[in-house]
Amino acid sequence: MSESSSLTFGLPPSLGRESVRERALAFADLLYGAGFETVVPSRDYDHLETMLRSGEVHAAWGPPLVCARLERDGGRVALRAVRDGGTTYRSALVCRDGDAIASVDDLATPPRRLRAVWVDDRSTAGYLAPRQLLRERRISPDAAFAVQDVIGSYSRCLAAVLDRSADVTATFAPAAPTPGAPPTLGGRRREGLRVLAYSAEIPNDGFVLSPALSPGRGRAVQRLIEHVLATSAGTLAHTFNADSFDIPKPGAYARVLAIAAPR
Repeated sequence: MSESSSLTFGLPPSLGRESVRERALAFADLLYGAGFETVVPSRDYDHLETMLRSGEVHAAWGPPLVCARLERDGGRVALRAVRDGGTTYRSALVCRDGDAIASVDDLATPPRRLRAVWVDDRSTAGYLAPRQLLRERRISPDAAFAVQDVIGSYSRCLAAVLDRSADVTATFAPAAPTPGAPPTLGGRRREGLRVLAYSAEIPNDGFVLSPALSPGRGRAVQRLIEHVLATSAGTLAHTFNADSFDIPKPGAYARVLAIAAPR
């Protein structure tokens, strides 16, 4: 058996949604063509991380937190997405434009009972980073918000704030926001929302290799992924909403571990 045989790739749960099914199938065809023998969908990011950690899958597309944990434990991020010319992004804590919340510091003594909505408790931009941002300002998220709900997507969270069923949420934003312009939130310009604060920079998601791989098989997987990039860059970029990809330096995701540390 060659080092590149019997390799398995784990698909992120985001590619299991009906709205992107065709994109996922096209990507799977690329992987089969490059030499991966099996492509496995994941139920959620916990499942994806478990499969990578055990070696059940050899590589996957992972969010920053999964990349950070596996990098810490001996895995490697083979390629990282580049978006809007950058390899990092920020979390933006937002409210409605015109709300009585004047600044993020007002959340230390909220003007009324506030409801926050979050994407998922494993989401870096949609949960972990904004809560860390508040703690850095000595604001307890649990004291700031009378109600906190997880509702599953950035679009639903932003819509909840705009329709006044929630007061505060968080989404992803460019690492270098444009001064004076309506904020780019969740991938597009957003009228009617105001940014209370931006988090520190977070490295983009990317292809992560299992820490269970031997050095030789790790190199084989890296070559396969680079082959897919070299031969089908457009499809790869479309699949993951990226402009291009880079190879991050070792340790590039370490900062995410601090964001996710329990407090």
